[in-house]
Amino acid sequence: MAKGKVTGLERVVNNLNKYAKKIEKDTLDGLFIAGLKVQRDAQKLVPVDTGNLKGSAYTTKGHTTVTIGFTANYAIFVHEDMEAHHEVGQAKFLEVALRNNQDEIIRILQQRAKV
Repeated sequence: MAKGKVTGLERVVNNLNKYAKKIEKDTLDGLFIAGLKVQRDAQKLVPVDTGNLKGSAYTTKGHTTVTIGFTANYAIFVHEDMEAHHEVGQAKFLEVALRNNQDEIIRILQQRAKV
């Protein structure tokens, strides 16, 4: 059985770890960009009375997550009330914006986090 010495393995592992961290960062950045797009589209669909709900929209980036939401304490009730009639906007405004942007989200992620 032939014996040999492997050299440079530590450098290869370090380079792979750097590359993995870059992909993770690029993916999170892509999710944040996609989240902002979903937020904008949700704000176009949100029912407007005083503008408080629309203005309470946010997108935040955590260590490994992106969160899109509305801080108005009644946001969930407006979002879920399918019986309500709104002069401007509609129920399920965030859900619809997310669903409508599925292809765009995938495109953004593919573009940002190329392997």
